Amino acid sequence: MPHRPVLLALASALAIGLVGCASPSNESASPSIDGVGEPAWVQDATVYEVFVPDASAEGTFQGLIGRLDEIQAMGVNTLWLMPIHPIGEKRRKSDIGALGSPYSIRDYYDVNPDYGTKEDFRALVDSVHARDMHIIIDLVANHTAWDHPWLDEHPDMYSDGPINGFTVPVLNGDTTNWTDVVELDFENPRTRQEMIDVMQYWVREFNIDGYRADVAHAVPLDFWENAIDSVEARKEVLMLAEAAGPEMHEVGFDQTYAWPFYGALKRVWEEDAPVRTLATQVDTTLANLPEAARRLRFTTNHDETMSDASTAITSGCTATARPCGPGP
Repeated sequence: MPHRPVLLALASALAIGLVGCASPSNESASPSIDGVGEPAWVQDATVYEVFVPDASAEGTFQGLIGRLDEIQAMGVNTLWLMPIHPIGEKRRKSDIGALGSPYSIRDYYDVNPDYGTKEDFRALVDSVHARDMHIIIDLVANHTAWDHPWLDEHPDMYSDGPINGFTVPVLNGDTTNWTDVVELDFENPRTRQEMIDVMQYWVREFNIDGYRADVAHAVPLDFWENAIDSVEARKEVLMLAEAAGPEMHEVGFDQTYAWPFYGALKRVWEEDAPVRTLATQVDTTLANLPEAARRLRFTTNHDETMSDASTAITSGCTATARPCGPGP
């Protein structure tokens, strides 16, 4: 799954629409799980992904406020903001653009000054809520930037490895190329508590409506169970996992990624597969989900856009879908 070079080959208008479709009723679904599918609005969330610098001419929270009516008019009721925090400077991936990757977090408790102030962010949240919409933000729990203060103050919070005693993230036994970030160690109770504190902070202080958990499958399930329970003791929120396994719902996530549906959608669009391919794919998933769990069936997202653009470039095509012919 391409993840780290998030800005590579993306156009300036990166506010990407996602469709969070509710699953049809399914009598064979697993029993309901406490908190999953609550509050009720999460079951019908239509999510629109926003990269703040590219979402308006100003590239700020205030600029995004000016686009809310336009976004809502498309039928969107939930905004997902890619990371809003300061981006790490040390080991920044300059090959993906001057900004580096927003998934390299230098301070979980602050906003990127290029986007505005915390009060500007509060105004954005209030403006979203004034329209009876909802707003979630990216939570990057698996890793931090190399210049995050925790690395100096609490090095024991990080995984051991070959880079000055630390490591870049490792997924499924393989070292990633995410060289701009360093992996956190969730065997350490301090790491768990610090990340729970972060999650509580943005809900408590800014009244956000939940989180999209980046690379959620790389973080222990029992952490997510405790963290989600902790946050939802204050407010029921939407928890979206960047993961596909049904076990993510068992620990409290309301939505998971429908990657197989996206693959089926591309086959229908690019390879003239019959439209019933979509219904067949959905039917194969529903029986594995708890009763109130939902799949986020997306038209694209930042990872897929980057991947598709890269494929088009390497195959000698333009970055538009139809002239390139069938995809992988």
